[in-house]
Amino acid sequence: MSNLKYCNFDEERLHLWFREVKENPEGFLESPKPYIQNLLRITLETSMEEMRKKMVNAEWGEHAPFREDYRNGFSYKDWATDLGMIEELKIPRTRQKTGKILAKQIRQAYQKQKEEIHRLLREIFLAGASTERTGELAKILLGRKYSASYVSSATK
Repeated sequence: MSNLKYCNFDEERLHLWFREVKENPEGFLESPKPYIQNLLRITLETSMEEMRKKMVNAEWGEHAPFREDYRNGFSYKDWATDLGMIEELKIPRTRQKTGKILAKQIRQAYQKQKEEIHRLLREIFLAGASTERTGELAKILLGRKYSASYVSSATK
């Protein structure tokens, strides 16, 4: 399923996702989580790219007099979801003020997600698990192991 991660075209990515499900329905039914995580990745990245397109006010490569900003590549973040960790999610950037607005919206969502993770880690820790065990339990629940020092700072 790694071929979805590096594909640039949304329609092509979705087509590849459906093809993988059609070619391996048993795998999808046995273990749907990775398939659903990839569909979520496609949805999130497409949504953020659409937000950037509206803020830039021009298509990619379009020379338009009404352009408000310019695309400036991507940053990559690991994003914890209810379905587990989505690694290296592509976060679009722009060069000027609109990029700051988009980045602020993404940071707010990321901060909310981080607070929920800290709350979960705190609850596990307060239930009596050691900081190391709490980090290991997070791997089961969130798909990512947190270090004992991270758990310790998150539970303060």
